Amino acid sequence: MKIKIIKDLTVNQGWIRTGVVLEARLFTTVPIQFNAPYQVIAGKYSGHIIPREYCIELPKERTYSEKEWNELENYYMGELDKEREEKKIIMLEFERKLINLKSIDQEARTQIRKWYLGALIREGDKIDPDGFAKEAIEEVVHYLGGNKILADISTFCRHQLSIESSKEKAK
Repeated sequence: MKIKIIKDLTVNQGWIRTGVVLEARLFTTVPIQFNAPYQVIAGKYSGHIIPREYCIELPKERTYSEKEWNELENYYMGELDKEREEKKIIMLEFERKLINLKSIDQEARTQIRKWYLGALIREGDKIDPDGFAKEAIEEVVHYLGGNKILADISTFCRHQLSIESSKEKAK
């Protein structure tokens, strides 16, 4: 087991400093002993006795066989694929609702803004840390010609409008 020193400990005219991690074992002197100290079993301090009030026991590190690791990796990759597929389905539904933004009524414009503000909240709360939903909404709105709907809250849509404006002025 491993222990971590949490309080400087004097040993043989020296110190074991706070933060040092040591390989140790319980040092019991009787069959049933509560709060038994630890004995260092490897390294520079091998053989030293460490009272419990000077250290904490670190949790055992989990190791995986190659087969276990591959199974875990396959499981989590499958979960990621499911999540991506769910997002695609959501975006397809979203696109269907936004077929023609130029003729969209005020209620639908308000709903689009609510979706976008919700996506910003999910990004800020780290539910969607990559901002997938926000970017997808911006792309669909832009693709369907509705940049004005989000121009006041989306730098992307605002930028796209400025590009369109520059092109019109150049004509």
